[in-house]
Amino acid sequence: MIIHKWHPNKTQTVTTVGGKWSANTENLVASLCNQIYVKSASALTTFDVIVTDKDGIQIRRWLTATEVVNDLTPVPTEGIYTIEIDNASADEEFTVLAVFMEGRGA
Repeated sequence: MIIHKWHPNKTQTVTTVGGKWSANTENLVASLCNQIYVKSASALTTFDVIVTDKDGIQIRRWLTATEVVNDLTPVPTEGIYTIEIDNASADEEFTVLAVFMEGRGA
């Protein structure tokens, strides 16, 4: 079993532009997404977080979140996923992390 912490572009923070930001994960093989964590720099910022699979199907979606999304629901994953911040009420830094478990334990 391999635990893989994914940060976009190998950094922990990203900045929204026009209220938006997105990035693709690596190609995941027989894994489980154990955590999606997105935190805005400001406690008052609202935003949406959307996770889309390789076929363009939204598999997870949090609308009008405030300050932080920290979802620990395990979701089976295979292929490349897009993690997106949308409709952010401010263009600012966000911390983004996804944790995947690959291998026999997944």
